[in-house]
Amino acid sequence: MPYMRRIRIACAIVLSIAALSACESRGPSNSSTKPPMPSAPSFEGTYQFDFDGSQQLAGGELKPTDSRTRLYAVRSTCLETGCIATATKLADGNPKKKSDPAVDLVLDYVNGHWQMAVREDATCTDSSSHGPAITVWILQPQPDGTLSGTSSVAMNPSPDCGVATQTPIRVKRVGDVDLNVAVANPGRQASLSPTASAPNGLNGHYNETSVLRDDERSRPGVRRIFMQTTCVRNTDVCATFRSFLSATQTHVVNSLLFDNGKWTLNQRVDVNCPNGTVARTVKHEEYALPQPADRPLQRLSGTITFDAAESCPAQQLDISLQRTGD
Repeated sequence: MPYMRRIRIACAIVLSIAALSACESRGPSNSSTKPPMPSAPSFEGTYQFDFDGSQQLAGGELKPTDSRTRLYAVRSTCLETGCIATATKLADGNPKKKSDPAVDLVLDYVNGHWQMAVREDATCTDSSSHGPAITVWILQPQPDGTLSGTSSVAMNPSPDCGVATQTPIRVKRVGDVDLNVAVANPGRQASLSPTASAPNGLNGHYNETSVLRDDERSRPGVRRIFMQTTCVRNTDVCATFRSFLSATQTHVVNSLLFDNGKWTLNQRVDVNCPNGTVARTVKHEEYALPQPADRPLQRLSGTITFDAAESCPAQQLDISLQRTGD
């Protein structure tokens, strides 16, 4: 083999080995990238919250009450785990002073809106019943920088007090936070856990089937319902608002409270008795959270019990829910 040809072949072999070594030395490809940083519309400053009592709904029906306006100082930030806002209530008409007693809230940006739930003691307006109530805010940012949404309240300390109210809210920025007003640092709040608050899975549209127990002649009843659950952040203290059309095509909204592993609702209602009369009795609803609980919750079962009253015997219905979509 000529001398020059041997040189060319040797060089080719060396270059091939070098190229192969370079490829092998690169290690595994780092093609994976971090998920995008969460973001949310600006929610920073002093905001005026207008609660439109003239449009309040109670049980799905219009029940006007007094409107009210509140001021809140708000800070927000976005971390890798999500976007959080902290809000401090200000004195009525005075944006330079915190309210007394102080009210501090934490909101999370979830599915395109700000939301929060808080548990507090309250008294029913229609009775003297006193007990825990859960207030839920859902605030949707608007293109003009305002926010609009709903303040919902769920409460059920007794059968005579089954509260499910919904009041429209309009929120607008009115200035910067005064230097004398301290607002909690949102970046130091606990992150919203994706695994906490298992009852949150009860959301979406469901087909509800009810069967009268111990009555083979009874035909199952079926209706379409919508469930919306919000929990006090990172807890199982939750309120579920259920909406549906009644037999008379009236829009109805009621609330179930979740505690100790189950949803409950106790109401005083009118029932049709077998002899054709109408009696006033108490209806008890109870639904246990399945274990394990999937998200969203695909199936749920429970019971509805009517207490005996006058000529009406006690009755019990077996209830099953099957999710059909968002």
